[in-house]
Amino acid sequence: MSNIRIDNIAPSAGGTYRNAPRGIAAAWVNFNGTGAVAIRDSENVGSITDNGTGDYTTNFTNSLADSNFCHIAVSGQLGVTWGIVQLGTLTSSSARFGTFNTGGGSVDSGFNGCTMNGDLA
Repeated sequence: MSNIRIDNIAPSAGGTYRNAPRGIAAAWVNFNGTGAVAIRDSENVGSITDNGTGDYTTNFTNSLADSNFCHIAVSGQLGVTWGIVQLGTLTSSSARFGTFNTGGGSVDSGFNGCTMNGDLA
């Protein structure tokens, strides 16, 4: 079996070079949302904005083609049940979400993960 190895690809019609084929996450992040918000690891996420208790915005390094992408977020802390909700409108450069406890109150979470599936601009 042969292997093809490449470093960068881009759409034939032009556009942003990237290191992943269409159909996989255009951006993802794993971050600590308690205390000083800190990214543990990410791809195409330049920063996280802490908008207040349980309210975070993921800011993309390279914008997506438009705001019609799939944003999936997970959040939690050992032994605690959390809820996630999208806060505001998705934009080509960011996605905002909130974390809530089972009583509906906003809470900061120690573990947060987001993935954005869509096309880069």
